[in-house]
Amino acid sequence: MRRRALLTSIATASLAGCLGAAEVSEPQPCHPGEDTLGSLLDAVTTEHPPNTVRIRAEVARVGYRLVLTDGTGWGVLDPSDEYEAGDIERGDCVAATCYLDEDRTKQTGIPRLSVHRGEAATVVDEGPAGEPPTVPTPPETTFDVRSDGREAVVVHHVGPASIPARRLQLRNVRTDEGLLDTARWHELTGKGPDDPVTEGDTVRFEWPGTGVVCWRDESGWVESVSESWTIE
Repeated sequence: MRRRALLTSIATASLAGCLGAAEVSEPQPCHPGEDTLGSLLDAVTTEHPPNTVRIRAEVARVGYRLVLTDGTGWGVLDPSDEYEAGDIERGDCVAATCYLDEDRTKQTGIPRLSVHRGEAATVVDEGPAGEPPTVPTPPETTFDVRSDGREAVVVHHVGPASIPARRLQLRNVRTDEGLLDTARWHELTGKGPDDPVTEGDTVRFEWPGTGVVCWRDESGWVESVSESWTIE
């Protein structure tokens, strides 16, 4: 238990005895910041996307980068050059002024953020109300990508798990223009949105640019399930 959390519990016990439990302050939800994570996906496709954004979100995963959610969407944050994993914990509510990486956001489908040089992500509440969020996990499956020799690729489901066609998104960023194209698996094949994509299923993809197959959870979390490819 953190020292701050320990002191809080001691203080709460003392206050409860003197003032009554009703007067003890409770943890508050981690409300979104000035810029919501859900709005940033649309922002990168506008003519003048923002360079600097100010976010406030709860930590869902701690590692070299932080996975965040603010209830409107998800984000991945590079906290700072001096960041150490012990400084921030899962469930913390953090605030940061960030640079929004347009290209990586378009490619991955998740806002990719970096704290401005000389600044850092700040913990504004340790363990706000409710259970800490959990990052969704895609089904255990793999997609193989091979050139068909005619300026296109064939994406091949090699198993083992099946995935509803509407959960598979092909994302493509045009190399020269930086424009984003997206399509769901069922929009490029004869499958229905809820039909399973199973081992042996394929789709031919011929849009110029850099593409990847992603799994999209109903919460909005996106995770690639194939290697990326480039078509000139």
